[in-house]
Amino acid sequence: MSAYEKPMIHVVPEQAEGIFMASGDKTVCRFGRTEANPGADTCQACSKSGGTASKLAESTFRSDYNGCPDNMPEKQ
Repeated sequence: MSAYEKPMIHVVPEQAEGIFMASGDKTVCRFGRTEANPGADTCQACSKSGGTASKLAESTFRSDYNGCPDNMPEKQ
């Protein structure tokens, strides 16, 4: 990105549609991971909490992982 151009915003009150910009083309979960890892503390805590936390006050274990709430592919 050697020639960065600042994006322009146009407001058109008559239109109900919008265009949203995204950075990159990889899908990530709510905690920034591209794949679920049953062995990772973040994925264990997220799965145990139903997707509301990346870290919990209590310990998490591999057995706490029940799948990714964001349906990310699992690391092989």
